[in-house]
Amino acid sequence: MGNSMKFDTILVRYGEIGTKSKTVRSRFERRLVENISERLNASNVSFSSVEARDSRVLVYTSDEKALESLSKVFGIVSFSPATRVECDLDTIASKCVEIACSSNAKTFAIRTQRVFKKFPYTSMDINRIVGQRVVDELGLRVDLENPELEIGIEILSDACYVFMQRIDGLGGLPVSVSGKVVVLLSAGIDSPVAAWLMMKRGCSIIAVHFKQSESEYSKFMEICDVLQEYAYASKIERIVVSYEKRILPVLEKLWNVSRKARKWTCIVCKMMMYRIAEKIARTHNAHAIVTGDSLAQVASQTLENLDAESRAVKINILRPLIGFDKDEIVKLAKKIGTYRISVKKPYTCPYAPKYPETHASLEELSKILEKADLNLLA
Repeated sequence: MGNSMKFDTILVRYGEIGTKSKTVRSRFERRLVENISERLNASNVSFSSVEARDSRVLVYTSDEKALESLSKVFGIVSFSPATRVECDLDTIASKCVEIACSSNAKTFAIRTQRVFKKFPYTSMDINRIVGQRVVDELGLRVDLENPELEIGIEILSDACYVFMQRIDGLGGLPVSVSGKVVVLLSAGIDSPVAAWLMMKRGCSIIAVHFKQSESEYSKFMEICDVLQEYAYASKIERIVVSYEKRILPVLEKLWNVSRKARKWTCIVCKMMMYRIAEKIARTHNAHAIVTGDSLAQVASQTLENLDAESRAVKINILRPLIGFDKDEIVKLAKKIGTYRISVKKPYTCPYAPKYPETHASLEELSKILEKADLNLLA
């Protein structure tokens, strides 16, 4: 992520945080500052300090590695590598002339945001006065629609910041402001994306993996490493549960009921996973279970089946991908960096029935569980 202008500060903008009450906003700002600092430290970025000021976060650094680091911090809407100058119109204009002079542009535009409203000039005044200086000294032409060079100016209470780039961030909320959730994290494509989306909403995650094979376990650990890059100050706890010891004995009790009972395998398997995840959540003070379910994508994810499976627990079950189609999920997985891991050596569950139940009736499920002597309805 290159930059053609030297900078001494990165001007960080947030969005949703600014809509919160004063107390909540202050808490979220502090967490964002902490998360940015942790991320920069983890990336060995050289910086002097990070502070919140005037609805912005200022990162005092000239290290270009900071730009890549900030691109993985939730809560940031956009950021700009900038030069800090005094809040004096002549000084601001001189800096803009210097920037324009160093470019090969023939047309330009000045865009000003007066964050500190007590500054004696309006944004339009600044655009006009600074723009005129550039025209007079360099002969460039103003083009507000499609300029070859766009110079941004933001006026804060302590200083003015001049920049050429506005880089999109991930948005969302800072990780850990929304509490903990337990994520059922397989090595597939969907659940890592679900985990990432919950982190985007400010959640810390506990990753629970039901181990069926060494290759899947290895992929799970790799996926956690990738997700950790977005978690910085909040360490992702990894809990591995033996499928053979915790799930398989329950399925065997189901299979012993009848051959026909095998069609309930996926539903009973998911119910057991929820039961185990609920206990983990209670132990770790987490408030929800998160899955990668997408409505009607596979047999266990029909509306009826999701309803039946949810009856196993009393805790909230969150499904951030419920309205996504597969293409949308794959696109996000590629963006996050987990897709390449998930598609390595695809694994097929050996216990999945050829013709699974797709429209679970609670009455029939209750009878099957009773015959199998399984107390799985909460």
